[in-house]
Amino acid sequence: MSVAAKITAPSALQQRYRNQLKHDQEINNSQDVAAAVLERMQLELNRLEEDIKTDEEGEQQYIIQLKKLSMKKEQLQAHIQKHEQWCSVFDAQINPVENRYGDLRGSMETLYGEAKQKHSQAVQL
Repeated sequence: MSVAAKITAPSALQQRYRNQLKHDQEINNSQDVAAAVLERMQLELNRLEEDIKTDEEGEQQYIIQLKKLSMKKEQLQAHIQKHEQWCSVFDAQINPVENRYGDLRGSMETLYGEAKQKHSQAVQL
């Protein structure tokens, strides 16, 4: 081997050192990538935890509104029931009076018609 070849050719120790440096750089790069991934995942986890907290607060508001609506529904159903009972009583008590009024009105029309006829016969005499 010539002197020039010996100067340009790396020794085994130099090659091993270069390989070790390359390996160390790859490890450092991998560690940087892993750290970046972990940091991104931590940020995502924090955002998700905030979303969950917001959703839980929203759920509580929804439950409160649902309870208010349920109470309002019960009040309205009680109000409807009260009015249905009143209508039933009204129908039971007033319908006979209405029917009697209708009968009396029919009788009055008949009596008035007869009186009118007798009056006109009396006027003709």
